[in-house]
Amino acid sequence: ENWQDFDNQDFDSLETVRSLFNENLSDGKYYFYLSGVDNAHAPASRGTVLIVKGNKYIPKQSDNPELFIFIDTTPPDTLTITTAAQTRGNRIEFQWNNHVKDAGIGVEGVHVYKENTLVATLPAAANSFRDTITASYSSVQSFHYQIVPFDSLKNENANAGKRTVLFYPAVNRIIIHEEPEFTSGSSNTIGWSPIYLKATYTVQCSDDSTFAKVLQEKTTSDTSAVFESLQDNVLYFYRVKAVDQFDREVGWSRVTSSRQDMSDPIIRSFVLGNAKLVNGKNWIYGSSDINIQVKAADQKSGKVAGILIYENAILQDTLTFLPEHQIETSFSYRLKSTAHTAIEVCLKALDAAGNVSGSSCKTIYWERLNEKIVAFPNPFNPYSGKLAVIRVKDPEVKEVRIYDYFGNLVRTLHKEASKYDFLWDGRNGKGKVVANGGYLCVIQGSKAFYKIAVLK
Repeated sequence: ENWQDFDNQDFDSLETVRSLFNENLSDGKYYFYLSGVDNAHAPASRGTVLIVKGNKYIPKQSDNPELFIFIDTTPPDTLTITTAAQTRGNRIEFQWNNHVKDAGIGVEGVHVYKENTLVATLPAAANSFRDTITASYSSVQSFHYQIVPFDSLKNENANAGKRTVLFYPAVNRIIIHEEPEFTSGSSNTIGWSPIYLKATYTVQCSDDSTFAKVLQEKTTSDTSAVFESLQDNVLYFYRVKAVDQFDREVGWSRVTSSRQDMSDPIIRSFVLGNAKLVNGKNWIYGSSDINIQVKAADQKSGKVAGILIYENAILQDTLTFLPEHQIETSFSYRLKSTAHTAIEVCLKALDAAGNVSGSSCKTIYWERLNEKIVAFPNPFNPYSGKLAVIRVKDPEVKEVRIYDYFGNLVRTLHKEASKYDFLWDGRNGKGKVVANGGYLCVIQGSKAFYKIAVLK
């Protein structure tokens, strides 16, 4: 619109003209009429084409061509990205709204950058891009993308269209949990470690390690599966695979196995090694440690893995060892109960599947001190249907006398030589039940005595 006359100026190169334009022309559309002269001031050839690098020109078809150029330094508007995420497989997908405006000469295309490197040039009408990740990764990766439109002058907004996308690499194999050698009952729960993506798992059960015949198959989104109606003494094999949320298959896990065991073990023998059998009763003196000797076995192909120790019906200790089909062992156990009471010690065998045998029990009478004479039970109830046992350390003692606390003789008891126990029914010498109270059991010809209480 406002013509500038460059007459009488020498332009030795187009670079000079370009510099002049850059300094004096703002964004817009400019027309030029070319009528040049050479150094001898002779008219130049009409129709000379003016080329300005990077700018768009359109010559007017006439003898004296008029040209117009665009001076455009403004990038197109930023596009709106609607999708930027990993999709099926190892692909990352982008979608955007391609209705982008440009105040200058118009949008020519779209550039896609990944980690600041140009990876794709798309036409202006494009509204999606898909990047396939071919490299192998062992952990989640963050990739930085930028999607920006550009015009014919390659103007683009360097800070627009940036997105960071997380890429989840495929898992090669699922880690299945190790199965025990034996499993109790007719069912088994198989577990595995979850992959870090949502997945659908397929679990198989077979009695063949090659899985030529699959007995049961489960599909689940959980990290465990229960197989039921399994048979006793059968070795079953298990494996698991998955398809993740990006439709990628995770291969079969290693195979794990377990044998179903529905049979209880048994206690074959139970002996108290340091107890003395006196009148049919197991006695120990002094230390509360007892020596237990036990034999146990499992039925069919199971294995014994431990011994449960109960004292007065309360589980007090568990002895464990490497599982074997049958075991013979001895160990020391310290009683938890107080002295002067009947103590029931029971053993149960535990097999590797967790099955427990029935009880094998022994009743023990323990006197804490190694005294010359003791009485049991204490206190004693004559109406309980049981006799009081007065035990002496010396089997040669043949007579024990019972006195009340006033020194009156209540009863004289006798026994055979080599025996240890005197038995008292709670009656005096006349056959009457004595009164409640304390009494003294005295060894004949000795100062040794023991206090016993009668409580009806």
